[in-house]
Amino acid sequence: MTDQSAEYPYAPGTNYSGWGQMISAYLNQRIAVSNHAHSGLTTASFREEGHYGILEQYIRPGDYMLIQFAHNDQKLDELKAQEG
Repeated sequence: MTDQSAEYPYAPGTNYSGWGQMISAYLNQRIAVSNHAHSGLTTASFREEGHYGILEQYIRPGDYMLIQFAHNDQKLDELKAQEG
């Protein structure tokens, strides 16, 4: 989901983007997208580092919030997939 930089010329294998960076191209122009994604965050680090708190300040009734965490983002030993 996260925004990624892209250098020119495009180099497959080193340049990429997350779907959150591209989704606005598929929405009508009356819809605003505010992408707060960060690579590598876990559910716990997303909350503990204050990222969820930032979103809470801005989200309003009628807004949509999409959150995605991937299996390869888990980096904390105490939050193993089978245990926490």
